[in-house]
Amino acid sequence: MLLILLAALHAAPPNNRDAARVIREVAGSAEYLRGVPKKFGKLVKVDGGKVTVRFDKEKADSTWPLIDDAEVKVNGWWGRASQIKPGTRVWAWMKTDRKNRPVAIAMLADDESQKDVHGTLKDGDKPAFEKAREAQRLWLRGAWLKDGVPGSVAFVHVFSGEMDILVDHEAMRWARWLQKGDKVRLTEDPPVDAVVKASTPWRERTLLRLVAKPRDLTDLKAGRRLGLKMAAPPPSVEADRLPPDMDRPRGQPERVEWFLASVYCTCGVRGDTCTGMFYTLASCNPNGCGQPNMVRKKLEKLIGEKLTDRQIMERLLKDEGPGLLQPHLLP
Repeated sequence: MLLILLAALHAAPPNNRDAARVIREVAGSAEYLRGVPKKFGKLVKVDGGKVTVRFDKEKADSTWPLIDDAEVKVNGWWGRASQIKPGTRVWAWMKTDRKNRPVAIAMLADDESQKDVHGTLKDGDKPAFEKAREAQRLWLRGAWLKDGVPGSVAFVHVFSGEMDILVDHEAMRWARWLQKGDKVRLTEDPPVDAVVKASTPWRERTLLRLVAKPRDLTDLKAGRRLGLKMAAPPPSVEADRLPPDMDRPRGQPERVEWFLASVYCTCGVRGDTCTGMFYTLASCNPNGCGQPNMVRKKLEKLIGEKLTDRQIMERLLKDEGPGLLQPHLLP
C-alpha cells in the first residue's frame, strides 16, 4: 500500500506554481517580436504571393514569399500587398526559421501606415490620412463581400459535419458580429453552405465553429486558406469603437479571455517589441510580461462588481486611453 501511495504522489500533476515554472523554462520569458528583423525599403513589385523589395543599405533587390496570413497595412488599415504601388517606401517584419534566418515576410506596411502605428504622423498630414484610411476601409469591405473574409481551416470533423475556421485579424469585427444560427458560405468549388454554431475570440483572430453537410467537408484540410462569405453587417459594426459581441452571455473566465482578445496592450514599453500592442493583449507572453496577469486581476475585480462588458470597457478606456482598441507601437 505504501508503495502504491508513493507512486501516486510521484505521478501527481504539478501544482500551479510548479506548472508556471515548467512553462517558463520551456517557453522562455522574452517576446519573440523583440528579435524579429524589421526592415525599411522600397517596394519593387508584388507578384502573386511574392514581394520584391530593395531594403535600405542593401545593394540588390530581394524577393520573399508573403506568408498566407500576413498582416498587410495600406493607408492605415488592413489591405492587400498588391495595392501598394511599386516605388512606395515600406516597412517589413521578417518571419525567421529556427536558426533565426529570415525566410518570408510576415507584416508589410506602407510608410504612412507605419507612422500611424508609431504615432509619428505630422498633425498637418492627419486629415488627408484619415480620408485615405476611410477609403481603404470601404475598399476592404468590398473585397470581403466579393471574396469573403479570409481565414484558415483549423479543424474538420467530417463525421459530425463540423469544422473550425480561424478568421484573420483584419476581419475581427465582422466575424465577431456573427451569432449562432447565422448562415455563411465558404469559397470552395463548389461553394460550401454552413451555419454558425459558435463564435469565439482567439487572440487577435476569431474561431468560428460551423456546421455543414458532412460530404461537403471531405476535401477540407487543416491549414487550408479560404474565404467566408456572409451578409454584410451594418456600417456601425466597423464604425463603433466598441466590439460588436460585447455583453453576450459568458462565464467569468470566458469574459476575462474575451477582454484580453479584444484589446491591445497599453503598457509603456517602447520600440517594436510588444506583441500585445500589435496583436491584442491575449498574445503577450505572460512569462515575460506582467501586463496580462495584471489586467486579468483587474477584470476579475470589475466582473465581481457586477459590471457589464460595456461598463468595464468604458472604465478601461478611461484608465488606459484610445490605444486600448487599436494596434499601436511606441517609438
